[in-house]
Amino acid sequence: MKISDELNKNDFYFSEGYKRMNYPKETINEPGLRNAQIGAIHAISSYFTINHSSAAIVVMPTGSGKTSVLMMAPYVLGGKKVLVVTPSRMVRGQITEDYSQLITLTRACVFDDRVERPNVFEMEHLFKEDNISDVQEAQVIIATPTCALSLTKNSDATKLIDLVLIDEAHHVPAKTWEQILVNMKHAKQILFTATPFRLDNKEIKGDIVFNYPLSLAYRDGIFG
Repeated sequence: MKISDELNKNDFYFSEGYKRMNYPKETINEPGLRNAQIGAIHAISSYFTINHSSAAIVVMPTGSGKTSVLMMAPYVLGGKKVLVVTPSRMVRGQITEDYSQLITLTRACVFDDRVERPNVFEMEHLFKEDNISDVQEAQVIIATPTCALSLTKNSDATKLIDLVLIDEAHHVPAKTWEQILVNMKHAKQILFTATPFRLDNKEIKGDIVFNYPLSLAYRDGIFG
């Protein structure tokens, strides 16, 4: 198969996967999505039906399941190729393992065991020209901020990516991830965080599309 044929196939992975998605609500006896997760993923979908020019901010307390929402977002938005920026190598590895096998989403019955898994490229080093085939073949690229920044400086790579997801946005050095967003201004952007403020107490730039308060997280028994 030619690379161009493979790219065309990859372009439709998330849109095809969307047809297999379910939104079961978690109960005492049945696995599913939490109240916060259902609200967040529908808020993301709603926001991008009318807005493509600003970053969407999703505020969810620690432990409320924002990583699952992050992984669902490309399916809901019909993305072609997604760049996930994580705050550390440890988190990068955790999300890579989960995403490549859809572990959490199958446990929550969002997908069944038969659904095709995405091709995930864990970017462990700064981008080099030799990595372009890895980027081409992957539906998901997962990198720490420094590696992601090096990737987004390459025009051949950036034009392939149409969605950027930043995990724990308040922990990422502002100059680094802000430059990533500038380099990827053509792509949809979602910032996931437990607080809409950075480490320097400045407000994160973007539109807050979903803000799940701590009071509801305590009520739902998912925080503390």
